Amino acid sequence: MSRDFSTKPASSGASDHPEPTPRQRALGRLGRRECSQKELIDYLHGRKGVDLAEAQAVVARLASEGLVDDLRYARMMIRHQALRGKGPRAIAQVLKQKGVPLPAATIEAICEEVGIAPERETAREWVERRYPKFREDRKVANRAYQALLRRGFNSQVARDTVFSKTPYRDADA
Repeated sequence: MSRDFSTKPASSGASDHPEPTPRQRALGRLGRRECSQKELIDYLHGRKGVDLAEAQAVVARLASEGLVDDLRYARMMIRHQALRGKGPRAIAQVLKQKGVPLPAATIEAICEEVGIAPERETAREWVERRYPKFREDRKVANRAYQALLRRGFNSQVARDTVFSKTPYRDADA
């Protein structure tokens, strides 16, 4: 014998809550995490089925109110990526994918502004942490060099970081 102790009347399956507006959906998304204008438009249009023009209008309004700010988002992403040991080229690629394309010079300026170490220092710290024997073994040094290139550091920075002041370099010349 089972008893129903619920105080709610039986529902016919329809929700008692009205469908959220596109603005409410956008604010909900922004409440969970910062995002760029492009990401927010893609979220509203692609995932929530909001008309593209309406999604763009909602995001434009939120941007005018200061609730969506691509530069603030770029600063946050630059800080996050730089602290992960990424170089300016890799950071620029991530920002481009997120809909906030910035030139490498602007990225470097923002890194300096938010107190992130310069590119060469970041590369050096990352290599010393990840490849501690790079100064002793040529193969390890080559792997470190290739890894820096994959992480978005330019070839000159990678070369200077890995191959400068290495004891085996003079022996090979």
